Amino acid sequence: MLRLADRLPCNVSVDAIYVPGFCLTYNKQRLTVLNRVCMEKATQQMQSGSRHLVFSGCYDGEVLEQELTLRHKLANDSGVRSVKKIRGIVNTEDELIKLALILNTLDARSVLLVSDEYHMPRLVRWARLRLSGVEIFHISVRPPTYEFTWEPSLIKVIRSGIKPLWILWNVLLYLATPLLLRK
Repeated sequence: MLRLADRLPCNVSVDAIYVPGFCLTYNKQRLTVLNRVCMEKATQQMQSGSRHLVFSGCYDGEVLEQELTLRHKLANDSGVRSVKKIRGIVNTEDELIKLALILNTLDARSVLLVSDEYHMPRLVRWARLRLSGVEIFHISVRPPTYEFTWEPSLIKVIRSGIKPLWILWNVLLYLATPLLLRK
């Protein structure tokens, strides 16, 4: 439950690659290491022939624009031209609902999720619930460090920068998924 083995397509490319939003550092100046590492892995995976890179930005306002701008620059610097952005995500459910709309617009039937190894089980669980008709693949990254992020909730700020809290957060929300669906 803590981690999932990577699931990659065999000898075919996926229609889209998706990287969830992982915020800016607490000082709002740069992408977190986790954010950057996930984006770099996604741009490497684009070399396998995927048509679209999709990524999201967290919350709204200046911070959202800064995160999306930095992510877009990283994609462009890596040679990726087909970029779709999801704006203003606030949680995993919101993120996957918005991703489903984008994938439908792109007529995408397969997606490769790129995320942190501890976030991936929860992300895949939600993706299976919210991306009906889309084949889901996934590849995890292991960032060298976890950093405090800028977020509107102090709890989220703290959990992002302390690895054991990040793991606990993801495990608890993975377990709570059925309860969250009932709300």
